[in-house]
Amino acid sequence: MRSIDRRDDAIGAQLVIGFGAIAALGVCSCVALMLLLARVGGSLDDVRADAQAAREALSIALSVREHYQHEAHTVIAGDDHEMHSHASWLVRLQERARRLRPSVPPEEQARLDELVRESEALDRAFREEVMPAAMGGDAEGLRAAHAGAQAHTHRAVRAADAVVASLERRMEARRARAEADTRLAMIAGSAGVATLLVLAIGFSLRLRRAILVPLSRLTEAARRLGAGEPSPPAGEVGVGELRIVGRAFDAMVEQLRERERALVRHERLAAGGQLAAGVAHESNNPIAVIRGYLETRIPEAR
Repeated sequence: MRSIDRRDDAIGAQLVIGFGAIAALGVCSCVALMLLLARVGGSLDDVRADAQAAREALSIALSVREHYQHEAHTVIAGDDHEMHSHASWLVRLQERARRLRPSVPPEEQARLDELVRESEALDRAFREEVMPAAMGGDAEGLRAAHAGAQAHTHRAVRAADAVVASLERRMEARRARAEADTRLAMIAGSAGVATLLVLAIGFSLRLRRAILVPLSRLTEAARRLGAGEPSPPAGEVGVGELRIVGRAFDAMVEQLRERERALVRHERLAAGGQLAAGVAHESNNPIAVIRGYLETRIPEAR
């Protein structure tokens, strides 16, 4: 800063540096806050996506349970007219699982594949084992086929529950990250505002020392000059532009004093000339009288 103070444009340079630093810090703070807020928004979007995926996985698990209950009702009723609905259910489940797959963590996608496989096995066991035994009156075969279908159902539901738990864990982690980012954004914003305030105060105090104090000295010197009071030179007041103004003011004062001294000398010379003219005039009067008297007495003096 000392090197800046020695420049003739020191105050202008300080203004540029001060306002530039404040503006740069403000821009950086705004950019950082925008990035943090964008990150928070992204985390919240991820949380909503995970919540939607978890609801879909729960819905698939509920669909498997409902399908198993529907199959049990079909067996009890002994009616195979709704067999086509089982095939369409499996197609829908496979499509829903395919859409859900990108939202499932990679380490849990095997669970989703297991859910689809067990659902396919459940449907196949129902069509190829359960219904033939039920329609044929094979009670022993029906119990065995039902136990196998129930095992497929349990494994499918367990796989769906594992996918849901994984999505819930990831959703909780993302929610915690969003909260941490929010706190970080609040801290960064507060720190940015506090830093801007400190810079503004420090910059204002420095400008006050660089501008207001030297201006008060120049004002006092000008007042004393206008009142005709003797005053020492303003000297090196301030830095940069004000120092140039102080030098110009001292040069102006010196010029005024030199002109005042020259004016005094001129007035003294003028007064001396007037005095000499008056003495010469007063001396000429008696000489003229004496000359006239002599002319009356001595004709040759004419």
